[in-house]
Amino acid sequence: MKKILIFISIIFLHICGANAQEKIEPEILVTARNYGDSVVVRWAPNNSVLWLICNKYGYRIERVFYDEIGTEDNPQIVERYVPVRDAIFKPLSQEQMIERYKDEKHPQGMVATEFLYGDVDLRGEETGPIATMKAQEDAQDMRYAYTLLAADLDPDVADAIGLRYSFRIRDLKDIQDSSVVLRIVPLVDTSIVNVKPVIYDIDISFKNELVMTPTDVFTESGDGYIKLQWRRDNYFTAYFLEKSVDSINFVPINKTPYLTSEDTQEELESRYPEYAPSTLDSINSVGQIRPLYPRPLYSFHTYLDTVENGRTFYYRIYGVDGFGDTSKYSYIVSGVGIKEKVLDPATDVKAIQISENKVKITWKEPVNIQKLQGYFISHANTFAQENIDFITEELLPPGTKEFTHSYVKEGLYNIYFVYAVDFNGKYYPSQVATIYLKDSIKPAPPKNVKATVDSSGLCIITWDHNEEDDIEGYKVYYSMNLNQVFNQITEVPTDLNMFLDKVNVFMLNTVIYYKIIAVDVAGNHSDFSEVAVGKIPDFHPPLKPLVKSYFVGNEDVKFTFIVDINPDIKMHYFLKRKENDKWDTVKTISPKEVQNSEINVIDIELQESGVFEYCLQSEDMGGLFSVPSQVITAKINKSKNNFVVKLEGKYNSSDKIINIKWKKIDFDKDFHYVIYRNINNNGWSMYESVDKEITEFNDKQIKSATNYKYRIVPFRMGGKIGTGEEIVISVP
Repeated sequence: MKKILIFISIIFLHICGANAQEKIEPEILVTARNYGDSVVVRWAPNNSVLWLICNKYGYRIERVFYDEIGTEDNPQIVERYVPVRDAIFKPLSQEQMIERYKDEKHPQGMVATEFLYGDVDLRGEETGPIATMKAQEDAQDMRYAYTLLAADLDPDVADAIGLRYSFRIRDLKDIQDSSVVLRIVPLVDTSIVNVKPVIYDIDISFKNELVMTPTDVFTESGDGYIKLQWRRDNYFTAYFLEKSVDSINFVPINKTPYLTSEDTQEELESRYPEYAPSTLDSINSVGQIRPLYPRPLYSFHTYLDTVENGRTFYYRIYGVDGFGDTSKYSYIVSGVGIKEKVLDPATDVKAIQISENKVKITWKEPVNIQKLQGYFISHANTFAQENIDFITEELLPPGTKEFTHSYVKEGLYNIYFVYAVDFNGKYYPSQVATIYLKDSIKPAPPKNVKATVDSSGLCIITWDHNEEDDIEGYKVYYSMNLNQVFNQITEVPTDLNMFLDKVNVFMLNTVIYYKIIAVDVAGNHSDFSEVAVGKIPDFHPPLKPLVKSYFVGNEDVKFTFIVDINPDIKMHYFLKRKENDKWDTVKTISPKEVQNSEINVIDIELQESGVFEYCLQSEDMGGLFSVPSQVITAKINKSKNNFVVKLEGKYNSSDKIINIKWKKIDFDKDFHYVIYRNINNNGWSMYESVDKEITEFNDKQIKSATNYKYRIVPFRMGGKIGTGEEIVISVP
């Protein structure tokens, strides 16, 4: 991944100000350029996961205005946001990109289309789910890197992929203090990705066109080649090199953008044994140097030009930045291929631990020691370290064959080179000597791990970076069952504090579990983090309820249903309607009221005779409804006797009871009363049965802040002989 990311827009790396070893938090990086009559704004996510999510949801660009409100004595400033256009900024569709660049006038547009929507298969010989997932991660990083590079090299591409906005200054209104303030808002769910909108202030009175040129350009000559070098910087995305034999008429060396050195230092040294990279101590007007200290190849861009010895060649360079603008030419430098006599390097270099945190470096001196001016010794912890640390403050004199390095850190590889320096200032590195000082202390487990799955199955896992400074990366593990083994997703540790997974939303599992492990540079693994639970969107409705039994009387209807007892169930609804009319909810039943998968429910809301239909329907936490149960048709014949029981009642705060009273009905046959209660309008239920002589009832089973309804219905021989009026009593 790191090899790919070196090609990302250099201008955005400059804004970020971070190297590969720093902790990368998700953010949107922004820059702008004022051309005097117009302004161009560019932005980009700082990692591939955030870029992929923002491609899906897009960005909104807003003007920010600062309005003064309040009184003269107490003024207040509030921010007001006005979108610069109705449409959001996001990549064009695949069809739109193909149509836009079919004339091939924008080669970078064709590149962006391919990396946005084409197939990128980086699978090697390894097979299996982990290898496939690693290949997908690498492909995602490659898409990110090359799409952003294409946007840097062509403004039209930056527009097409939704990462560029431009406006004419004369069209602006309501300019405040010669400043235009923009707000770039990534339209992602911030509960999934913790990325904030960016406020960017543009001074429209200050014109800031590109004035930089490639710097520290110099040449170094060898047998049959001239090595052209210039300093790596944070301004240019790519370079174009030109060559001349008379310092006047120049021809291009490269037709395509030059991105970075094509060869590693080891490859260069293997190809050119006399090659000796030097560092820039001072440069005069024609680019000649007098080196003192060696510099790593990655401090400079390098181009090797094969030439005939003895002939002078001239070179100049110009750069292309993230706005697609080209710089002025660098100063002209020259070089001549020459046959050189070189100094032999030191040999048999060894690194030995002599005590805690102390390493002794030993070597044998060159055979042609008469050419030797002295030695420098370098130290690094990785071969990719940007700045080599020279542990010798000055040249060690000839005759020196050992050096002790103190305060060496544990848990790191220690890489040493002995540089022999001749009297011309050229240096010649030895073979590498390495030693590892063991570190046995494991890192702390990562904290604040979260997992969120969206409707398409993309799951973003995030966590806090560890505070230890020797963290190599993090490993991500998952499981579909909390009590089973967690499987590793990441083949190698990732240095980001987020990971994008793909979940099958149509499987029966409702959640997926993740754990994170931190790994330090010594290979020590932390304990597992706490489990993060990702809730998978629910596309499975509850099971259809079944009618187990039912009873239809003249005055009421009773049902027993068998229902789904999945923990995801939110509520069950007992429905009723007149034949072929609109359904009404008679009662809602919570899962807590279900016993042994069964629901017993009764309808006493029978005010008239007629044909009625009943069914039950279930709803889950995701708002999905089951298929209604079988519809049961009930024909109701109301009794000729229709006594009405009238109630009165009140809440007794001192005794904390509800007292209800009623007048005895005038009926000379044997009967009894049934008391029905309704709590907070959640449906009627049969509460108590009392003898016909009873005309008063005290309800002690009550709660505060609750509304109660009561109804008294007379029954004879299992059937209703009347109805009861409702009374409502609220308990404070």
